[in-house]
Amino acid sequence: MLAIIRIRGSVGTRTGIEQTLVQLGLKKNHACVVVPQTPTYAGYIQKIKDYVTWGAVSEDVVKKMLAAKKLKAVSGENPYKGVVFHLSSPKKGFKGSIKHPYPKGELGNRREKINELLERMI
Repeated sequence: MLAIIRIRGSVGTRTGIEQTLVQLGLKKNHACVVVPQTPTYAGYIQKIKDYVTWGAVSEDVVKKMLAAKKLKAVSGENPYKGVVFHLSSPKKGFKGSIKHPYPKGELGNRREKINELLERMI
């Protein structure tokens, strides 16, 4: 499972990119969705890579996010489909610029480091 978090706002965003963000449910900054690792979602991520950060999320962090939203996990192929987590800004702020790719900045693929960011944002 991948967690995708919107980092940048919508000012100056091309229409196609903004529509993709809205389709994923990422309408506002610090919104997060959990999606499966499929080629379809890989295409979405490639299109919106300059506005989001993503990575492989652990089940423990997802359970904490569900508890914070007061939801229960549902069984099935993608139990989190349609669930948008509205997170707060990370405690102690972002470590780098939100306009540069990870590791210098905040955008892009964080792999397992996404769990640390989500912990600070819950």
